[in-house]
Amino acid sequence: MAYDMEKEELLYHMYQQDLPQKNHQYIDEERIVNSVREGDEVYLKENIDEIWPTCSRIVPESIKKSEEYLAVITIALVSRAAIEGGMTSQESFRLSDLYLREIAHKTTMKEIRNTRNQAVIEYARRVRKIKEEGSEKIVVENAKSFITVNIFKKISLRDVAKALGMNKSYVGRVFRESEGMTVVRYIQREKVKMAENMLKYSDRTVVEIADYIQFVNQSYFGKIFKRETGLSPVIYRNKYHPPQF
Repeated sequence: MAYDMEKEELLYHMYQQDLPQKNHQYIDEERIVNSVREGDEVYLKENIDEIWPTCSRIVPESIKKSEEYLAVITIALVSRAAIEGGMTSQESFRLSDLYLREIAHKTTMKEIRNTRNQAVIEYARRVRKIKEEGSEKIVVENAKSFITVNIFKKISLRDVAKALGMNKSYVGRVFRESEGMTVVRYIQREKVKMAENMLKYSDRTVVEIADYIQFVNQSYFGKIFKRETGLSPVIYRNKYHPPQF
């Protein structure tokens, strides 16, 4: 049977009128979105429970499901507001995914609501930090975020600069002055950190790990790994993840 939108709208309207808790208003969303966009963490900490104290029943049969829906909508809104406030899309959507996964594991309305509020405040905190640290620091943090998201790919200074929409020489200079190393060295260091965890906690071979994190070959991987850790990948594996007998 076809979905009767007119009928459903009427029933929903009648249902909402009978509820003691009315649905939130657009102005409530604007207060939250604007606060995240401006990085107003303090305001949100003090007022978020008053802005959305409880959730109206979107789904009549389940208050918990209604709370989940509102949480998902909220995180979608603030993730985009944070991008407008200066956060990279990669970092914003990665944070969004983490909070959505967290919400999926919550079992009570209070837990869902607390996670939703935590997400809103965390977005505002990160935007505030970006605004306080200035434009060059933003370039460095955005570069780091891009590298983190793409750590399993082949990435170069050119890739980073292109993602940021900036001149390669400028990004390289700002990054080097801030971090005391080149973008390429930072990428290699972060890849080695990932390789360390894989050598410790996975059973992938050294060759597989070198390929997985996109090094040219095992020999080059071994050279960079030893430079960063003082150990070869094989010795590191035997030391921290010895074979099980």
